[in-house]
Amino acid sequence: MWRALPKPTVIYVENFTGDLYLEREEDVNSYREASATIQRAALDAVTSRDMLRRVAREFS
Repeated sequence: MWRALPKPTVIYVENFTGDLYLEREEDVNSYREASATIQRAALDAVTSRDMLRRVAREFS
């Protein structure tokens, strides 16, 4: 049976000059909201593949 993964309580952010571990609830919630927004905007696998093929044809 499928079970939802627990929500993270720490956010790890890596960049060119170092990394951060964010633990404050408001920071974690901000990243959860950002992740949810990206997931809602993302195309499904078939539509993504079709779009990439279309763009590749335009540039070939």
